[in-house]
Amino acid sequence: MAVRQSQKPILRLYLSGNLRRLRKDKGATKSDVQQATGISEHTYEKWEAGLNFPTDENLRKLAVYFQVPVDSLSKKPKDLTYYF
Repeated sequence: MAVRQSQKPILRLYLSGNLRRLRKDKGATKSDVQQATGISEHTYEKWEAGLNFPTDENLRKLAVYFQVPVDSLSKKPKDLTYYF
């Protein structure tokens, strides 16, 4: 998923809210995500806070864990509840 530099801020925002929503819907903690994916909790926290964007490999790990398509992780949601 090649991302242009100018797209990253908005994609980080969408990813942040989507991760938060998916994790809460699953009833999981950040630690649960870390244990299941091998991604450090600190790194995951930065993604959920919208501070960084994961690598393609980590996006795939998250998609598998949450059982969603990779591209849905950074798409604009219909419900903005988890974004503000």
